[in-house]
Amino acid sequence: MVSSAPAERPIAAWLRPAEPVMTDNGAQLQKLAEGERPANIVEILSSELREARFPPEVLADYADVLGLTATEALIRSLLPTGYRIRRGYFGEVLAAGCLRDFEDCWVPIQKLRSMISSDQSLPGVDVVGARLAGGIVEAMVFVEAKVRTSRDVGVVLTAAQGLLEEHAAAFPTILHFVAVQLRETNDPLYAPFLDYLQRRGQQDTDDAPYIYLLFEKGLWSDEMVSSLDDLEHVPPEFKVVVIEVEGLASLVESAYSSVGIGVDETDDE
Repeated sequence: MVSSAPAERPIAAWLRPAEPVMTDNGAQLQKLAEGERPANIVEILSSELREARFPPEVLADYADVLGLTATEALIRSLLPTGYRIRRGYFGEVLAAGCLRDFEDCWVPIQKLRSMISSDQSLPGVDVVGARLAGGIVEAMVFVEAKVRTSRDVGVVLTAAQGLLEEHAAAFPTILHFVAVQLRETNDPLYAPFLDYLQRRGQQDTDDAPYIYLLFEKGLWSDEMVSSLDDLEHVPPEFKVVVIEVEGLASLVESAYSSVGIGVDETDDE
């Protein structure tokens, strides 16, 4: 079903952020805990997934000219029977929502809109959020997102290694991807984004690398952060965000099902 516009901060209606704490290895650790789960949580998450997959402006235009029934049928046709994606994409969509609701970031692109097949690997880090001020892109937040429904003590280090390598690059792959998407859509923030790229080249931006870890409740342990001791350098802006969700696998399956896709059970990434 084509949903109405979501609440201004729909993820904030579900998750409650704690104050970040500094770990012994210099990383910030922040937890987002479930508050009282909204009765319409599946609707909230399906709206996030739908908007990550299909531009909401386009769906609204389709609804105006085709009607809701035809638009819903069109969405189903674009997600054919048997279409399955890994749980990790749910983590990426949730991380984007958290950047928007808790960090006041603009998420310039949704990588799911460019995914053609369920096993396609898209470029660069999982999510980027832009910190804006007065029409200026001041900095970017680079995010690696992981979802785990079984215990994985090495996930923090695994996520950090790839993320920090991309973050430290002179011109991360994901930034080219963002630039192309903004240019092709004639986005008014294309020019401010080019200005940001120039300042980044001059090392005049405060970009930040974040890891978002979405765990089945009870699987996370703060000791997992100690694996970051193996890194040579932890940037001061580096943050590990942990979200524990009770019944995570079932919630992901329900959210996926609500938009006509299935869970790839062969991959918990």
